[in-house]
Amino acid sequence: MLLKKFVKKLESLRIHEKRSLTDKLYDIVFYSEDIKLWTKIFEAEFGPPIKKKGDPLPEDEQHWISDTGGIWEDQTLYGEFIHNGIAIAKFQPWQDGKHITLKMMVLKKDPLKKSG
Repeated sequence: MLLKKFVKKLESLRIHEKRSLTDKLYDIVFYSEDIKLWTKIFEAEFGPPIKKKGDPLPEDEQHWISDTGGIWEDQTLYGEFIHNGIAIAKFQPWQDGKHITLKMMVLKKDPLKKSG
């Protein structure tokens, strides 16, 4: 999966703010009232989330997600193994309840290799 190729699937959706669109990071803000539309597209590409909003991150996933700044209880995490690592997407809701930050990135290292 190339981020820029996948992002084309998101072009028809409403975006509040575009922050970054590179080969390494896609960082935007969308409207929380559109979450069902965003979820539908992400589940079609990534499958069900690794971590749903309100659920804890599975213990066997914690070793690699910490390198991305971790994940909070109110966030959703998608992930898909690709040829050069793992593509991840985080939905990070704002406290105002009206916006959600989306951060997508490709982790190049082997996510199955535990550090330490």
